[in-house]
Amino acid sequence: MLGRNDKYWERTGLNHVAFELDSPEDVKKIGADLERQGVRIIRGPGVHAEDMTFHVYIEDPDGNVIELMAQTSEADSELRESAEWAPPLGWQPAAD
Repeated sequence: MLGRNDKYWERTGLNHVAFELDSPEDVKKIGADLERQGVRIIRGPGVHAEDMTFHVYIEDPDGNVIELMAQTSEADSELRESAEWAPPLGWQPAAD
């Protein structure tokens, strides 16, 4: 892709689209299944400190960023302890 910008937060246009799943376990399972099929994982799995949702960000073949997310609850205290704030400006996705 000509002029591709892997810093999805600096791209012009749609930043990402999010789909809410039923549980953090669903996010883990589907994210792992997609990764095994060769889908690029951009971020996660992890917990957003902003809203305590469990997430994984993937990139589709056209370079669009998709977030799979699920709400966490008080019962997910171990997951919530690992919560991270959004990446700081200048953050770089993991190298392929």
